[in-house]
Amino acid sequence: MSPRDVHKTTFRTYNGHYKFLVMPFGLTNALATLQSLMNEVFRAQLRRFVLVFFYDILIYNRSFKEHLEHLQVLLELLRSKKLVTKESKSVFDNDRIEYLGHIISKARVTTMLKRYKL
Repeated sequence: MSPRDVHKTTFRTYNGHYKFLVMPFGLTNALATLQSLMNEVFRAQLRRFVLVFFYDILIYNRSFKEHLEHLQVLLELLRSKKLVTKESKSVFDNDRIEYLGHIISKARVTTMLKRYKL
């Protein structure tokens, strides 16, 4: 959150007034603002080895060595912009992952709809 915009997030509780120091998702355009930020932070890497959809960051590689190199680049970029990841929601070095309603593996990309009877 830009320091000049913090005052716009002020809210009152029984215990006093508070302000958000980070962008809460309840604010209008918060997701669009986050997506713009992520696109800017990862502009040089997008579609080369990274896909970003809001707070989901997908790193794709040909080898484990490449994966480590790309991961280091991304973590350094996040750190330089004072952005953090949530360790409990992070997954590394997987051959198969669920992402935006799809199952992505080395062999193919399929939709998750196949798992459910319609």
